[in-house]
Amino acid sequence: MGMAGMVRVYVILDEKGRVVEVPKTDGPSLLRSAAESAARQWLFAPSLSDGRPIRVSGYIDFTSHSEPTCSAVPQRICNKAKHLPIVDLKVRIS
Repeated sequence: MGMAGMVRVYVILDEKGRVVEVPKTDGPSLLRSAAESAARQWLFAPSLSDGRPIRVSGYIDFTSHSEPTCSAVPQRICNKAKHLPIVDLKVRIS
């Protein structure tokens, strides 16, 4: 049986939409490393201000349930976070 819980990974994205920094992570300590690793693999569409790409910050919520399942996310993301079976996901970038 796996561990259940929600991990919030705070991220800073560069002008190309890449995760360049994870300044803070909240949630169960046993799940944080897997959530951070998964978040660092993501690539977002660049955010624009006046037509120019800008750095932005935000967070990604990963919710893990005790029963492993990867039906809600692409398999490549689930494979990156083997110890964090993700079934619920929320992203806020501003």
